[in-house]
Amino acid sequence: MLICFVFHSIYTIFASNLKEKDMKKVYLFIMVCFLLVGCSHKASAQETNAKKAFLEQFYNEWDANEEGIPDNDLVKQYVTDDALQILKDNYEFDCDGECLATWMFCYEGGGDVGELLSRTFTVADEDNIVVAHKYTNYEYDVQLTVIKVGKTYKIDNIQQLRSVWLDN
Repeated sequence: MLICFVFHSIYTIFASNLKEKDMKKVYLFIMVCFLLVGCSHKASAQETNAKKAFLEQFYNEWDANEEGIPDNDLVKQYVTDDALQILKDNYEFDCDGECLATWMFCYEGGGDVGELLSRTFTVADEDNIVVAHKYTNYEYDVQLTVIKVGKTYKIDNIQQLRSVWLDN
C-alpha cells in the first residue's frame, strides 16, 4: 500500500510538468516497476518455501533411517562440496574410510539427548534456515545455508547456533 502511495505521489509531482503523452509513459514506467517489485518478492518467497521443503525432506529421510544416523551416501545427496568438507573437518574420532560429523545436523555430539520431541524450521533470511530440535534432555539449533544447484537445492553451510542440556 505504501509503495502504491509513493508511486502515485511521484507520478503526481512529475505529471504537472509533463505533456499528456509523456505522462502516460511515466505512469506506465511506474506501473512496470511496481509489478517487477511485487513479482520478485513473490518469487523470493516461493524459493524460500522450496528451500524449507528441501530441508524438511532431508530430515524426513534422516528420521526414516532405522539406525538414527543416515549413511554418508544419503547426506552427500543433500550437501555441496563445501558442506561436505565441514562435516569431514569436524569429525574428531579414529575411523576407517570416509567419516562425516553428520550429528552436526541434529546435536553437538556426546551424551544422551533423549527422544526427539519436536523439530521446527524457521527462515532466517533468503538463504539460511534455522532448524530447532527439542529433545527430552536437550535443545539444539543449527543454521543451514541452502543454495540452488542446477534444478535442486543443496546444503552449503552448517553453523551450530545453540546447544543446551536440560535439567529434568
